[in-house]
Amino acid sequence: RLPVLTYYYVKAGSALLRCAQPHSCSANEFQNDRDLLQKCRDAVCQGAPLIIYDCRSRVAANANIFRGGGVEDPDSFLPIRAHSEESTTAVVPLDIPNIHQVQSSWQEFRTLVQRSDVSESKWLQLLGGTQWLDHCHRVTEASLTVARRLAKGTTGEKPSCVVVHCSDGWDRTTQVCALAQVLLDPRFRTMEGFAALVEKDWRRFGHRFADRSTRGGSQSSPIFIQWLFCVAAVIAQFPGEFEFDSGDLMSLADLFLSRSIGTFLFNNEQEAKEAMADRTHVSVWSIWLHRQRDRRQLQDTADVDRKLLEPVTSLKSFTLWEWALRFDEVVLLNSADIVDRSAERLDLQLVVMLRDTGSPHCMDCKGDFGYTRLRHHCKACGLLFCRACLLRTKLRRLIAPPGCLGALRSDKVC
Repeated sequence: RLPVLTYYYVKAGSALLRCAQPHSCSANEFQNDRDLLQKCRDAVCQGAPLIIYDCRSRVAANANIFRGGGVEDPDSFLPIRAHSEESTTAVVPLDIPNIHQVQSSWQEFRTLVQRSDVSESKWLQLLGGTQWLDHCHRVTEASLTVARRLAKGTTGEKPSCVVVHCSDGWDRTTQVCALAQVLLDPRFRTMEGFAALVEKDWRRFGHRFADRSTRGGSQSSPIFIQWLFCVAAVIAQFPGEFEFDSGDLMSLADLFLSRSIGTFLFNNEQEAKEAMADRTHVSVWSIWLHRQRDRRQLQDTADVDRKLLEPVTSLKSFTLWEWALRFDEVVLLNSADIVDRSAERLDLQLVVMLRDTGSPHCMDCKGDFGYTRLRHHCKACGLLFCRACLLRTKLRRLIAPPGCLGALRSDKVC
């Protein structure tokens, strides 16, 4: 493995490095790995604490030993130099679930969101059963732990050499390192800075977008989407600290899931170059940064006091990102402006259709749907009615929402 500097926190003098797990190797190779980490530590300052954050649990890390992986022994770093007696070396497990646990949780969460028969009294219980928020909370909590360690140099303590790794170094490591930088540096809370962060820590460090996005694949897992959930939770607590908002993250998530953007189609930079992605594919940032126009600009980061954002990570206050429920029946029926805002973004007259299971009865006469009363969509507002109600001229005038095109259409409109 090769620990690589991904971020230097100038204000504290601390360094953030990332890599993969150590491998079972000969004594000579182990000595080389130890010497390299010691040189990284010396580059920060003499006697700098070396804190190694392992994103796995202790059990998972020890299990990887049988597959050629391993864990660091903090005692092996003491003493190497005379000054190292004053320094600290620690290996801290962060206990973040692996890609298979995240994928299983995501599938349960998607199934729950798509259901229309969940009562209000059971929603929180079923949501907790998916463990999706718990997984997002763990990533956010781990990122805050790393960010706090990097910021300790600002309180008079020695700056730290922080190393973050998981098994391969491109999933949990990327999530934690990227979110820690968002918490530390206001530059990454601007639209351009956020784009640079994704390019650096996700694409250039080789997050396997192709493998993780393949439906039904053994390596598929919504690692990037999970990270966006964590970023959205931070924005919900500190909306004034970001140049972009939840709506911008929604657009980024939709572009990612569309599988039509070259930025998120490849496992690494080499694959992108071989496919000539810069010539044959659209960059997501050409679309996303276009939204920056007419947007509040954050003050130049050179003049900003670099305040560490410390979000509350308890599950009791962790916010579910509204992106997940934006097409839910309850949300649509209680947010009449959603369609208008979506249409305004796309410059189209967009109608969102309520799914067939969205209502068990006609939304005007309240008669239950069945063999004798079939459900029909209003092509103007997207709600469900029986045929008799759709044909009533009076209904067309009374319940048509503002801007409804029902009066202009002749087929199946309210």
